[in-house]
Amino acid sequence: MNNFAVLLQEMKRPLEAEPLAKEVWMRRCKVLGRDHPSTITSLSNYAAALSLSGKNTEALEPASNAWAASQRVKGEDHPETILAKQTYVAVLQRLGRTSEAEGVLRNAKLQPTSRPQTMSH
Repeated sequence: MNNFAVLLQEMKRPLEAEPLAKEVWMRRCKVLGRDHPSTITSLSNYAAALSLSGKNTEALEPASNAWAASQRVKGEDHPETILAKQTYVAVLQRLGRTSEAEGVLRNAKLQPTSRPQTMSH
């Protein structure tokens, strides 16, 4: 189901992807726990779906939480942590909070992206 949600996002159908991404995240929380790597990936994908649906205010908290959890569980340099950070930065940019986004990027080795990133798992 997660891969289908990601596919829908890639097909520019975020409104269809959003409820699927949320369901995957909620199920993984229940079955695997909040700090399981797959659950963290699902939270980041859910944040990306919200943002791509134009719901950036709603996306901010899950994007921030996914990045923080990924740093803690997977490590700062893990590819999925970097993608979670890019999603968080993209949400900040879409909210017009460019100085915050620049601050996050200043402390990172990644380039800004205008599009939240998704991961398949």
